[in-house]
Amino acid sequence: MPPESGSGIASSDTATTPPEDELGSDAVMQGEWISKQLAGNPAVLFGPPGTEASFSVGCEDGELVFSRSVLVEPGETDMRLMAGGEIRTLDGTAQAEPLPRVTARLPAGDPFATILAGLDAPFAVSVAGGPSFRMPPSDAFRRVVADCRG
Repeated sequence: MPPESGSGIASSDTATTPPEDELGSDAVMQGEWISKQLAGNPAVLFGPPGTEASFSVGCEDGELVFSRSVLVEPGETDMRLMAGGEIRTLDGTAQAEPLPRVTARLPAGDPFATILAGLDAPFAVSVAGGPSFRMPPSDAFRRVVADCRG
């Protein structure tokens, strides 16, 4: 699932510290990270082998573009990223076609991107107050984030 341009803008809220059980309550999902070029930009996709990506992050015009495959009512919604003991809530946009997903953006220079670039533990994403989807850390993920930061 490629990152879409023009799909959501990062909120200006600062990262917050999650409750203790927020990051430890769900099992880490099984899957693999695959590096790709999407529309000429570096990206990495995560999901079970042989399926559509469940999550992706790419770099577009100095912003990290996150996309989570999930079916929710189309329109504006929240995407929460939980990493390194912090939570960042981003303004996201849900769409049903061609594949259901929520996409959100974070400026690559944001302090939360620094946390993502150095991630060595699982991190999670949740959409519209739903359950969190936890993924293992990955050199490919860190590389896309770090390269986007410049």
